[in-house]
Amino acid sequence: MKTLLKFYWTEASRFLRSCLLAITLSLLFMGSAAAAPPITIGDTCNNSANPDNPLQIINAKVGRDINETIGLNRTSSSSADNFFWKLTPAPPGCNSSNPSCDLGGVTVQLPAGSPGTSVPASTSTTVSGTPPNDTDREFTLRVTEDLAAGTPFICSRKYKLNFEQISWPPHRGVPDPVDPANAYRPPNIDGNVENDFGWTGAYRATYSDGADPAPAAIQTLKHNSQPFLYFSAEIKNDPTFDNDDLVVLNFRPSDAATALPKDDIRIMIYPLTSSGAAPDGSAREVTVWKDSTYIDEKQRANWQKIPSVPTDLVVKVSSGGTGSSKNWNVEVQVPTTGTVWGGPDFADDFLFYANILRVDSTGTKPIAAQFRWPRNAPEIAEFPTIPVDEYAFFPAEWGNATKSNTAPMKGVSLSANDIGTKNPQPHQINLTGKNTFFAKVKNDSEVGGVAQLAEKVKVRFRIANWGITSSDNWTDIPAANNPTSPQDVPAGGTQEFTLDWTVAPDLQQKYKDRPHQCMLVELDSLAGTNIVTKSVVRNMDFVSASSFSRQAEISAKGYPLPAGMAKQKFSIYVSKQQEDPLRFARLSEQPFELAVSPDSRRRKDDRVSYLTWSAYGYRHLGQYITINEHKYEVVEPVGSFGYIVRHVGGAVQNWNDQIIGAEKVGKNLYQLTIPKDGTATITTKIDAREYGLINWLVWLLAFLILLLLVILYLIKTGQLGGNTNATQSSSPEQPTSDAGDAASSSTETPTSDGSDSPD
Repeated sequence: MKTLLKFYWTEASRFLRSCLLAITLSLLFMGSAAAAPPITIGDTCNNSANPDNPLQIINAKVGRDINETIGLNRTSSSSADNFFWKLTPAPPGCNSSNPSCDLGGVTVQLPAGSPGTSVPASTSTTVSGTPPNDTDREFTLRVTEDLAAGTPFICSRKYKLNFEQISWPPHRGVPDPVDPANAYRPPNIDGNVENDFGWTGAYRATYSDGADPAPAAIQTLKHNSQPFLYFSAEIKNDPTFDNDDLVVLNFRPSDAATALPKDDIRIMIYPLTSSGAAPDGSAREVTVWKDSTYIDEKQRANWQKIPSVPTDLVVKVSSGGTGSSKNWNVEVQVPTTGTVWGGPDFADDFLFYANILRVDSTGTKPIAAQFRWPRNAPEIAEFPTIPVDEYAFFPAEWGNATKSNTAPMKGVSLSANDIGTKNPQPHQINLTGKNTFFAKVKNDSEVGGVAQLAEKVKVRFRIANWGITSSDNWTDIPAANNPTSPQDVPAGGTQEFTLDWTVAPDLQQKYKDRPHQCMLVELDSLAGTNIVTKSVVRNMDFVSASSFSRQAEISAKGYPLPAGMAKQKFSIYVSKQQEDPLRFARLSEQPFELAVSPDSRRRKDDRVSYLTWSAYGYRHLGQYITINEHKYEVVEPVGSFGYIVRHVGGAVQNWNDQIIGAEKVGKNLYQLTIPKDGTATITTKIDAREYGLINWLVWLLAFLILLLLVILYLIKTGQLGGNTNATQSSSPEQPTSDAGDAASSSTETPTSDGSDSPD
């Protein structure tokens, strides 16, 4: 009975809906500078007919040329052979005869043709110029024997220039009038990230992909006067705590061309045991490695384990949550003094890589999801059976980082709560009237601690069918001012961007058939504005609904088929959490309501219950990784969707949910396969099961039976009275009084006035 008194009930005021983060987040720069010494990356040319596999990520930076070296490893038997370079996509005639290729802000300088009996062991291709601020630039280099169209290529390689940069701003803390000694302090490295004001002003990157909360987030910061960097990782809705959950941090102390692989640092943190974090916050295991020198084509490097962890390297963890909604955090203090690492001090500009590997063994086959920075770095996978501690972690895939006080810090950003419509129901779009979309852009840009104006920012609004979508499924909202006109965002402030759209008659049926849509908002700039959050998504609802049965689309469009697989395989993990009503009392928007009878809505004792239901999607890559001799299939997060469910009526005994159209393979885990570039429709159902009359009768009967058993026990033990003779006779040391004694004793008892009692 007491458990019923523990239910939280109140009114709700907001509905959150989300879907796939389908566009890679990136931080892009504009500008020009004198070229720095080039970086040379060696690699073997791909001889397959598919130039898109593999994809080489090149971490570009303003003012730094990149020399990408391709080792052809091919000899010719004829002295008449000629070899030429071609680049696609590119302007017409962009080849060895016309080697300067302008890709719109990025210039690729091709080498000349190479006649003779063999191709040089390496040939440099320089990429330079001013990077665009719209998207990562991709191109394909090919080597051919003839410049004529249709000539087969000897080898090819596809590249992407990544301009994302992560900043480590100086800590600022907050004032503390009660304890001035505690004011303006850096983070307290104890594993508890939330409510630690030492993280105020940190760079923060969230891996938001539709559902609430985001499955992962990282933060970076530096001490404002001492040689320390700070890093935090937050994981939400982990189905299990695992010994093999892993956080990898890689550093190259300088981004200069003269920086040596032998000085590279790798920190591997195993934060948890199967029961969560240790009571004292210590990680299960921390190891430190040096030297990323490449060994062989099996993706191994010369990483050497340091015998002892440096004292100034501090790692603390925490964990919490129950059921399918477990959470854990990691906080790290990293010293930047070279003597600690046996190498150079950290320069203001250095290279950085992070990977949070969250493993899960609840299904038929253990899986490992990876949350990486740079966010477009490829997943790590063994080739063919390399354990994770021998993996190369190629520095070419690490990102640009800066801790310079004069460098641009942070920038403009969005969150899912910053976008929507101005309709009476903010999560619903009118099919016949005007819809006004909005995006509230926040500007935290700084240089040297001084807030900066964010210039010429523009916003692009897109939609897709509700569910787990892919990047190829997003459609621009067909309005005249989409993307919006450029506007400045004030320093330290926000700027609202709006878009008006009336659904055309020929599209009304389309959205009536698919009433639930996702909304994607992308940021861009025509100036040198730092973009921290390139894009953000949120679910949109085209019509109101009373029944909580929803269709969702799972899209495989645009994904390449993994090797050896004829179809795409997806896993869907469901997280459920009954929410504290106070969390939603402050929100101004109405969430969905489960249908209950009209009579129950009029009861004076109506109760309000909430459930956060989220579905996280993962695509299987057909690759594996070994962690501590345990083999996990590598999966990539591809998006999520979810509900905040509000039920009005009687007390909820439990929530029943199911996904129709996918196979249930474990607790809260579903799987399905989809043909290449195809889609699948699943149906989600959620029911609130109330405590009905039968339930109350069962509880009442159980209570009466328990009460009867207690009464019988008390009678048997004599604690309820009426059985004193039995109690006395059971004590042999106490003699039984006879009648005479009783009478004699009675006559000797005085009355209340002091006289003897009469016979």
